[in-house]
Formats: sequence, structure tokens, C-alpha cells
Amino acid sequence: MRALLPLLIALPLLADWPQFRGPDGSGLCPSCGRLPTEFGPEKNVVWKTALPPGKSSPVLVGDRIFLTGAQDNELITLAVSRLTGEILWRRSIRATRRDPRNALNHAAAPTAVSDGKRVFVFFADFGLAAYGLDGKPLWEFPLDGFNSQHGVSGSPVYADGKVVLVCDTDTDAFILAVDADRGTLAWKKSRHVINGYATPVVYHPPGGPAQIIAAGSYQLTSYSVLDGEVVWLVQGLTCQPKSAPILSGGNVYFNGWTTGNDAGEQVNLPPFPEVIATADANRDGKLAQKELPPPWQPTGSWRAIDLDRDGFLNEREWTFFRTRRAARNGLLAIKLGGQGDVTSTHVLWRHEKSLPDVPSPLIDNGVVYLIRSGGIATTLKAGTGEVIKQGRLTGALEDIYSSPVSADGKLFVATEHGKVVVLRAAGDWEVLAVNDFGSNIYATPAISHDRMYIRTQDALYAIGFALSAQVAAGSKVVLHAAAGRELATYGVDVRGAALEKRASVTLPDNVQEAWPHPSRRYLYVAWSNNAAGSTGHHGVTAFQVDPVSGVLRQHGEPVTVPARSVFLTTDISGKHIVTAYNQPSSATVHRINPDGTIGAAVPQPAGLDFGVYAHQVRVDPSNSMAIIVARGNVPAATKPEDPGSIQVFGYRDGVLSNRARIAPGGGRNYQPRHLDFHPSRPFAFVTIEAQNKLHVYRIAGGPSLSAAPLFSRETLTDPSRSASQATSAIHTHPNGRFVYLGNRGTSAGGENSIAVYSINQESGEPTLIQNADTHGIHPRTFTLDPDGQLLVVANLQRSGGTPASLAVFRIGTDGKLTFARKYDQDASQGNLFWTGMMALPAR
Repeated sequence: MRALLPLLIALPLLADWPQFRGPDGSGLCPSCGRLPTEFGPEKNVVWKTALPPGKSSPVLVGDRIFLTGAQDNELITLAVSRLTGEILWRRSIRATRRDPRNALNHAAAPTAVSDGKRVFVFFADFGLAAYGLDGKPLWEFPLDGFNSQHGVSGSPVYADGKVVLVCDTDTDAFILAVDADRGTLAWKKSRHVINGYATPVVYHPPGGPAQIIAAGSYQLTSYSVLDGEVVWLVQGLTCQPKSAPILSGGNVYFNGWTTGNDAGEQVNLPPFPEVIATADANRDGKLAQKELPPPWQPTGSWRAIDLDRDGFLNEREWTFFRTRRAARNGLLAIKLGGQGDVTSTHVLWRHEKSLPDVPSPLIDNGVVYLIRSGGIATTLKAGTGEVIKQGRLTGALEDIYSSPVSADGKLFVATEHGKVVVLRAAGDWEVLAVNDFGSNIYATPAISHDRMYIRTQDALYAIGFALSAQVAAGSKVVLHAAAGRELATYGVDVRGAALEKRASVTLPDNVQEAWPHPSRRYLYVAWSNNAAGSTGHHGVTAFQVDPVSGVLRQHGEPVTVPARSVFLTTDISGKHIVTAYNQPSSATVHRINPDGTIGAAVPQPAGLDFGVYAHQVRVDPSNSMAIIVARGNVPAATKPEDPGSIQVFGYRDGVLSNRARIAPGGGRNYQPRHLDFHPSRPFAFVTIEAQNKLHVYRIAGGPSLSAAPLFSRETLTDPSRSASQATSAIHTHPNGRFVYLGNRGTSAGGENSIAVYSINQESGEPTLIQNADTHGIHPRTFTLDPDGQLLVVANLQRSGGTPASLAVFRIGTDGKLTFARKYDQDASQGNLFWTGMMALPAR
């Protein structure tokens, strides 16, 4: 049985942000929803969690946030709940050394990376390590100490089963790849560079293996992830790269800035043999600082050019120093592709003014954004390098070490002393707000859906709108909705008629139906690959429902069932699961173990009559009757009609017994689909699918249903168009005064609506009072909140320009529906096949 892994979707909503600056290192989240302009530390804060010291950026995987920290000799990896901010686990490694580093660097500066199943971390004082998302240690890959002027700080990346790390040190620089499964060295290559601090980017060329594009002193190099061989390189970079390369539109953009390399500051120094001949006073073949005449002296520290720290310059060190003095800072646009040195053929343009030191560029909608310390923002045209606008970030004129990120038409820029500037994302940008957290920020924010996660010096903040604050407090209602194999959880703001996607789980195959345990602590989900009978892959999985968030976690092992389940339900006592199958028409009953997991099947007597094409099963409120709604089948050109029926069974301790068969007219022209019970009166309401009817039955002794319906009512606004229509689900309002059923248009232009009926409480007679347009196509399922204030429709299909959607309606005191909003859904992985709201369980 395939294991299930909780995932946060995909979002467009809860998408992963699995590495530094997101999925492709771009800092963009085009699928994100609304984010506030004004926030923190007290406004629009969903939650705040204290953290150990560290400067790594948060990454988002599933329902978790991963960060690193360091205290004393403890190198820490943390998993934090995206929903609540709770620290889910903490693992640590003892530092094996303490390499020298700049005060702005940190033992926990590199950002983690994940492949969606594991998280990989790098600490310069130890090496690499891998953990399962549950915190299980998987492997460690120690590394020797690093000789770096400011300390190694680049983050690892993941590509094609390998964790790749660039370590640009003053001596013995290298790039290596570690097998992500085994933690063993895949390959390692030397780099002819010095003191670099940039994180590489992964490029996936069409038709070839991934490439790792790594900035180094004086050149940008692309390596094959297969074996580490150089694919291409571009020369002409500056020294000490800190910004990460950015991919956009078939190009790679790289920004490099180092003190002393702005235009006009270049110095042409002689080659080493000439210097030795002129300045080596003691003729020992190396250079002491006192031997160099003033024009050849370094503008910075001697340590910066004495790479092996022996107090003298050898030929290698002088060559790097000479190259550094002649180098030029610049932002380069480079066409991807090529082989070998492509400097003369692939550099499209170069910009050399007002460049950032540490922050990486951001490119969105053809605009390049550069954010420089001192609060200077510059935009350029990505195609030409032409400057669009340059100006100051008024209110935040300070150093900046975090890289900008963008979502919701806004650019977010965090400054060293805790200001987060919000810009309108456009070439002619403008400052919308300056938010002050009052605590230093070095990490780059992570964003997904309608959340932004900001790490300050001592805490992690989740930023979002007011609904998010309700989530943090623990909203009382959640909605679960299935599309293909994905079952997503939404927080429900009943008063605001709004949904917020929180998380999702992926089932082994397509979700068919689900039903909550009466305790609301568990949800039972049927899934299938839709193949018939024993040739298919069918099962039921139990999930625990988190009492705070409603998020699902697999509970016990799934059980295999004999066919595609069209419906399942628990009995009223919560001791059994009853599952119905349509081909062949049948049912099974499984025990529910005391811990909520799914137990063994309950043997059933022979000779049970399940009718033709079972479509639903329900257990009545007395827990003594089970009903299978058997739809039958309409006639086809090569096949006569299969009669429909309602099969009534006695039900006792999980065992079924034949009781009655309800089939008006012998079941001809009678295709019942779904049934629901009145909460307090002896009535059952049934949708008649192809005939577009609502039937009302009386529950009488036995108990059983009346042989004929008490009432039959039309469901459509225009019953004459019933040939292109069919009914779907049915639900009774919690107060019993109203019934809601779905009408599905089965052809273009059909009626897609929720029919609303008022119910006479004495007789059960329904009166159609509304047909509310669902604002979508094919409302197969819908659901009501437990208090009957909200109704959510799952419009199953995308058709033409109409996307699949979740449509939200308010329910008035008169039972009528008022459309509030809808949430378009990506149904490319499967139709919106099921949805249900439930109150959260008691803690």
C-alpha cells in the first residue's frame, strides 16, 4: 500500500517554497492570494514563534516550515507548523569546529532545501545532514573546515536526486553533489575561484539533464548535475559574489558587487614575474606587504588577499589580487545554453550602476528589481537593461541583506533593522507601506497562498489577513474538498462566508467519497482508480482530524475494498463503516476499532438484495435501518433500462438483513440517486436523478419507508428541459425546515443550480422557493455548515472559459441562498468530486 504524505497545496494555494527564494529561486509566487500591505508585529499577525539564533530563511514543505539555528555548539534544525506556529520537532548536531566568519555571517546562515520528502541542511561548522519530514535523522555528510575570509554561507540546492553544495573558499574551493537517498558522495569538482558566498540556481534545459549555475569570483559557471562537468561559463564577474543567479525568460541574470570595483575604480597591476623582479627585496620569491610600493597596496585588508594566511603573497594570490583590482561590478543578462566559454556570444547586456551587495535581483513581468543598501531601488527592462526608475525607499534608508520577494502585485523588502517595505510591483514602483518589526531581519521571507513568513532576529512571524487570525485562534468549522487524488482542508469563516485553504493530503488514487466519525475526530475516505471490480485499485483510508486546524493525518493502514466505492458512511454509534459499490451493486461493513482505525470486515448473510447500481448508503437516525439507494441505469441503444430502487435493510451491530424494496412502477423510469433524513420528523428526501424529481417518503414501523412517495416535485426552473439535466446530492437543513438539492446541466447551456424547498413540518410536503445559480458547471456535490448558515457548492468541471470552483452561499433565515463568492480551482489533476463541512472535534 502506498504511504500517504501530508502536503500543503498547491496551491495555487498552499504551494511549497522548498529552498532559498522559492521553487526556482526566483522569489516569486504568481499563484499566491491576497497579502496585507500593513502588518506586524501586532497587526495582521497570524502567529509568532520564538526561535533560536540564526539567519537562515524559512522554507515551506507540506504543513511544515523548516529553519536552522545555532546556540553554543548546537547546530539546530526546526520544523514549525505552518498552521499554528507550534515547533513540531527540533534536532541538533554538535559542531565539530568553529570556523572564523564575518560578524554579519552566522553558524546558521545557509537555508535548508527539500525534495518534498526530506529536508537537507548545511552548517559550515559541520557539513550536510538530512532528515525526514517527521524529524527522523537519515544521514550525515561531514566536511572539513573552510578557509574563507567571511565564512562559507551559500545554501544547498536539490536537483535530480542530488543535494548540491558550492563551497567557494580562499583555498581548495569546490562544488560537490551528495546522493539524496544514501548520503554518499556522487561527485566533487574543484573550482578556480575564491571567497564566494552565493547560492547557485538549478536550470532544467529542454531535453537534457539539470544544470547547476554557480556564481564565483570573476566567472559564472554551469555544471551538469550528472557528473559535475562544466557545460558553459561566462567571464567578467566581480569578486566575492553574494547575490544568487536568477532565471527568467530563457536568460540567467547575475548581480555582483564588491568594494573597489565600481566603474572608474579599476587598477591594472603588473603580472607576478614583473612584481617579483621589482618589489621582492629579499629575493625569496614571495611578497610581504611592506615590500609593495603604495600604488600596488591593497585598498582593503591584507588578509583579504593573503589567501593561505601565511603573511605573504604567492603567484596564485597575486594573480587573484590583480584580477580583483581590474574587475568591474555589474548586473549581467546572459542567454542560457551554449558550450564552453560563451562570454563573447551570450552576454546580452550589462548594467553597472547602483548595484546591490547581498540582495539578489528579482525579475517579474519583464522588470528587473535591484534593491541596494541605503534603501535605493532601481528597476530596469529585462530585455534591454534600460533603467525605468531609481529612487529611495523613504522610511527605510538602511542596510539590506534580505532578498526581495513578490506576490499579490507587491514587492516585499526587509531591511537589516526590521523594516519591511511594501512596493507596488511595477517598473514605476511606489512605496505603499513601511512596516517596522523592531528586530533585525537578515532572512529572506517565504510566501505561499495568502501567508508570508518573516524571520526576525528572535522570532518567526506568519503574516496574513483577518481570517488567518481566526485560524490561529482555532476556527470551529472546516471544509474538505477532493479533486482527483488530492483531499484539501479549508478553514471556514462562516460569518464572512470565506474559505482559506490550509493543507491537503494525497490519496493512493482518486477520492470517491468521505464521511466523518460521529466524534468528528476521524474522517474516512474512499478512493479508487475507477476501474471495475477486482481489476482496480480501491480502498478506504482513515485520517485523524486535528482539533485546532482540521488538517488531516493518516491514521492506521488503509483497507482494500472489492470495488470502486460510490459512497460510505459510519453508523450512528460510530462503531462501523458501511460502504456501497455500484459495479457489482453490493456493500461491505467494517468495524471501527476503539482508536478510530479501520478494523476487520463484518461477515454478512447470503442473499442480500442490493438492487442495480448502488449509488448511496445511509444509516437512519435510530441506527436500526440501513438504506441503499440503487440508481439503476437508463436505457441505451444496445441495452434495456435497469430498474432503480431503494433497498431497505435491517441493521444490527454491523449486520444487514433484507427488509423492503421500494420501487414505484416496478422501478421503471425511476432512478433514485441520494437520500437524506429529516433531523426530527419521520421523513426521508430522495433525489430522482434522470427524472429531475424530489420524492418525499415517510419512515414507518420496522422501520422502513412508505412503498410510494408522499410527494413528488419538480427540481428545475424549466421542467421541459429535463432531458439534458440530472439531479445530484441532497441535504436537509439542520433545522429541518428546508431541503437543498443539486441540478446538473449535462449539456452546454444546462441548468446548474441548487433547488431550495421549504418543508411543511407536519406533512413533509416540499415547496420549491428558489433555484440558485451555482456560478459554475456540474454541481455534483455541495455541503452545509453544521449550523446551516453557509452552503458551499463544488462545481465539478471546467468548461470553456468557466473554471471548476468552490462557490460559497449564505443561507438566509428564509432558507434562500445568496451568492457570496467563489474560488476557482485547478481541476487539471481531477474533477471536484466530493466536498463536506464539519465542526472541529473537541480537544
